[in-house]
Amino acid sequence: VGTLGYIAVLKYFDPIVVSTIMLMEPVVGVFIGVWVGVDTMPGVVTWVGDAIVTIGSGMVVYAGAKKTESIDATKAVRPRLDGNNNAPGGMAEM
Repeated sequence: VGTLGYIAVLKYFDPIVVSTIMLMEPVVGVFIGVWVGVDTMPGVVTWVGDAIVTIGSGMVVYAGAKKTESIDATKAVRPRLDGNNNAPGGMAEM
C-alpha cells in the first residue's frame, strides 16, 4: 500500500520531491518510533547516517531548485484547428 501511495502522488508532485520523501522515511521513522515509545534512541552511527542522508537530500533539492525550468507544452499537445474545424495535416477532428 505504501509504495502505491508514492506512485500515486507522482501525478501531483515532482519526482525529486517524492524520491526525497522516500529517502527521509527511515530517518523520520526512527524518531516516530521513539516518540510513540516502541523504540529506543538511536546510537551514534544512526545519528551520523541520518545526518548524511538529510544533508545529501538537502543538496539534491537545492541543486534541483536552481536548475528547474518550466516549459509550457500545451501547444505541442493540443492540435490547432483551422477555420474549417480541421487539425493540421488536413484531417478533421472528431
